[in-house]
Amino acid sequence: MFIKPKDKISNYLPLQHKKYIPAFMNQHIATALITGANGFVGSHLSDELLRRGYRVRCLVRKTSNLQWLKGKQVELFDTGLNNPDALQQALNGADYVYHIAGTVKAPNEAGYIKGNVQLTRNVLEAVSRYGQGVKNVVVTSSLAASGPALPNQPVTEVTPCNPLSQYGRSKVLQEQVCMEYFTQQQMPVTIVRPPIVYGERDTEVLVLFKLINRGIFTMAGFTDKQISLVYITDLVSGLILAAEAPKAPGQIYFIASGEIMTWSALGSIAASLLHKRTVSIRIPHTLLYGVAAFNHLWGKISGNMPLVNLEKAKEMAQPAWTCSIEKAKTLLGFEPQFTVPRGFAQTIQWYKQHKWL
Repeated sequence: MFIKPKDKISNYLPLQHKKYIPAFMNQHIATALITGANGFVGSHLSDELLRRGYRVRCLVRKTSNLQWLKGKQVELFDTGLNNPDALQQALNGADYVYHIAGTVKAPNEAGYIKGNVQLTRNVLEAVSRYGQGVKNVVVTSSLAASGPALPNQPVTEVTPCNPLSQYGRSKVLQEQVCMEYFTQQQMPVTIVRPPIVYGERDTEVLVLFKLINRGIFTMAGFTDKQISLVYITDLVSGLILAAEAPKAPGQIYFIASGEIMTWSALGSIAASLLHKRTVSIRIPHTLLYGVAAFNHLWGKISGNMPLVNLEKAKEMAQPAWTCSIEKAKTLLGFEPQFTVPRGFAQTIQWYKQHKWL
């Protein structure tokens, strides 16, 4: 059901910001529907779309934490994603759909299939039934779907998928569902694969900064690993470009900073910005797998899978997780604005301002 601001959430009353109102009042104001809009990526996407003058609709669950949406000029729908028919009102008049919601941690494969495959199918089925005016559906996948790269050889969109984890395999299946709707129903669907995403409001990469702030820097194995990252502002820019480009449907794009970073370089950049000297602790892969196996067992028992589990350990032991953004640059006109040092500086500043560091 649609949550009217005056009814259930009084602090979501629209803000009268003139900058959100287009110059010509008779022009069409595009409407974007975002799943997972209360999360890290979704909330930043919501902010940017509002800044650009979009009407923004946010699909959330009744139990969602809405702290990043408070005071924003958005429409909230608490229908969740389990029933395609429940999305009819949210899709009425929508121009673009951004499917950001998904599952990154689950106790078993069934949890990933439900969160990343079935819910994606539900969204696309709802668009098929009720989204006649939708110009494009942008679905966020992951570099995990492609799998690891070789050192100094970033994967591209045509590299055969070789996922190592249940999460990565579920993202491959998610992409297959998207292409099914594109080819069989001619639905405009575009897939975006980000690598590690960091920035303000993120709690995952925050763990790295907290350790370095305490003078500790950990590395898996005894050879340096290569990785790609993307700052949240650049990812949001890439998502919007993917939605608005007329020839984007049916395509897959990597969106990243374009830099190949080593894990040790990331540690050095963060330590410099935090003004910390660190002790580097290298964790042998055998020890990493041992800890991960214990955590994995505990996760299955408790139903709450720890971050370092067997699935994650497989990925952490790989020599490279890097991707090329040449396709996005050429076909979408994507140009990242944030190098890793600049993005880290922005992120650390925000963490400190909000007492997260």
